[in-house]
Amino acid sequence: YDFIAKTKNRYDLIIADRPDPVGAGKSLFKKKFYKNINNILSIDGVAVFQSGVPFLQKSETKEVIKYVKRIFKKNGILLTVVPSYIGGFMALVWSSNKVDLKKNKLINRKTKIKTSYYNEEIRKGAFYSPNFLKFV
Repeated sequence: YDFIAKTKNRYDLIIADRPDPVGAGKSLFKKKFYKNINNILSIDGVAVFQSGVPFLQKSETKEVIKYVKRIFKKNGILLTVVPSYIGGFMALVWSSNKVDLKKNKLINRKTKIKTSYYNEEIRKGAFYSPNFLKFV
């Protein structure tokens, strides 16, 4: 929190893998935090925020979306599978002032990554939300 409030650098990508919004972690879920992120994001930059397990912490995801919609011009939710978390899924809220990840070339980019889980359909699907997350 202190670093982003004080740095003069600009960043193309900021990923905030945050703890739950309790104790000291609360400051990473406040309006001022998102404003500070916006201040250090480059013109074409994208910020991604860990935003809770949507089945169990839907209000956390909604609150993150509420703040980023006020501060950034573009935003959405990426849904990913994290088997080690209760609920299995993790919501990642993305935001930018210029880049719309749903319309970006990334969504149609071909990759040659070979894994037992990840494939082109998983990557494309990550940019779209299931009905229970359609509040974006």
